[in-house]
Amino acid sequence: AAQKFWQLPDADLHAMVKLTRQVDRVELKFVVPTSAHARAFEVFRIASTTPRRQRVYYLDTPDRLLHRRGVMVRVRSTRGRPDDSVVKLRPVVPANVAPRLRQSKQLVVEVDAMPGSYVCSAALRTRLGADDVQRAMAHQSPLHALFSKQQARLLATHLPGPGHIDDLAVLGPIEAS
Repeated sequence: AAQKFWQLPDADLHAMVKLTRQVDRVELKFVVPTSAHARAFEVFRIASTTPRRQRVYYLDTPDRLLHRRGVMVRVRSTRGRPDDSVVKLRPVVPANVAPRLRQSKQLVVEVDAMPGSYVCSAALRTRLGADDVQRAMAHQSPLHALFSKQQARLLATHLPGPGHIDDLAVLGPIEAS
């Protein structure tokens, strides 16, 4: 049944299950038709059906070099929650994540699993103030102010040449719920 649901060959399904034992978190990703939302909330015991409004921005070089290198840089503001930023690397092998980085309380190594595919990533997150993203997008504060020193160091290892966070192009916003 698991193989049918996940649409993965046995070897891949076993590799994914083995990988889940090496990570901090597993996120299961599903596409649920609108007509089935109520039932999905019931099955997964999700208490609130009120979506949280989010405004998401991605940062990359103009030629999308970070994306091609497996680096995702995102800032997000969510109504009713603190803003946040993340520098995510994918794919990663959990055992190959630098020990110093792996010990960080802000780092989460996770498997994103969806029918037909899965990927392991390492996400370094920072909580921000409620309006920090809005101020940066309005050019009232620099982009680097949205990232911790640890995030900036990690990102610097993937930027081209003498690149800097403030030189990245802002893509978005994407309105999400």
